[in-house]
Amino acid sequence: VNAHREALGVCAAALQRYQGDPVLLLYKADALFCLEQVQECDWTLQQLDTALSGEDDDEAPNDLYAQVLNNQALVLACHGRTDDALRKLYDCRRRFPTCAHALFNLTVLLWRQSKQVAACTTWLAGRQIVHNSRTSADATTPPTSHVPAGQQGQICPQQIAALDRMVDKFWADDGRMRAIKQSLQVVEHYTSICGHESSSGNAPLNTPN
Repeated sequence: VNAHREALGVCAAALQRYQGDPVLLLYKADALFCLEQVQECDWTLQQLDTALSGEDDDEAPNDLYAQVLNNQALVLACHGRTDDALRKLYDCRRRFPTCAHALFNLTVLLWRQSKQVAACTTWLAGRQIVHNSRTSADATTPPTSHVPAGQQGQICPQQIAALDRMVDKFWADDGRMRAIKQSLQVVEHYTSICGHESSSGNAPLNTPN
């Protein structure tokens, strides 16, 4: 907690000299979120969103803007505004299709809303992005003696593996259930046809007078 308070103080001091600096504002928002000052964090992220959305696509730093949209979604989710959080993540995915964090958080949020089919299709359609980002990061990062602490653009490998297993298991189970339901529907259909033909066979024939 003390480290987050110190970080917030440093950001506040730096912003007095570099007013409106987007990177400093993002650090400030992160510190506020860690201190559970969610309302102040939301207000800071709104400032950033307004500033970055007004810039041309060539000028706006994509990684920074994607992080802002993703963090806004997390704040909205903390406020219980799940639908707004989903809209923000969908917007982030539309603007930045290769943003792995938005894909991961969108999948998890859909799952928590009991929208497992939507979560699975979202993850399965885009998870190669996450695995590609991991491969790229592994290739460009020199070996170290410690675990990297949340580098930009990366997601914890354990989180990815856990979500992969959860989605694959549900999708396999869901696929089996769909196959069983389709088989039952076919059986019921043929049963109804046979029953109809049987009852028709027992009915008296109409003969001309």
